Amino acid sequence: MESEPTTIARFLSGLNLEIKDRVELFPFQDLNDLIQLCTKVEQQNLRKTSSRREGSYSNSYPKREYKREESVLEKNQEKLPRV
Repeated sequence: MESEPTTIARFLSGLNLEIKDRVELFPFQDLNDLIQLCTKVEQQNLRKTSSRREGSYSNSYPKREYKREESVLEKNQEKLPRV
């Protein structure tokens, strides 16, 4: 059976780089602490990516195009004869 520091090193080397980079910033006492920390970081990453996806659909009509369309409408109304 391998020592806990060896197991921790092997565990860290197999992690996703995004998770590994964040986990290495925090202190942990043993393998169990490390696993709990990795789980928290992964959940945070999942929340961030899901909120980005939801946010991208909420603004389906970019503001710049909307303003441009609005100014085109105003110009067209100016060209119409007044009644």
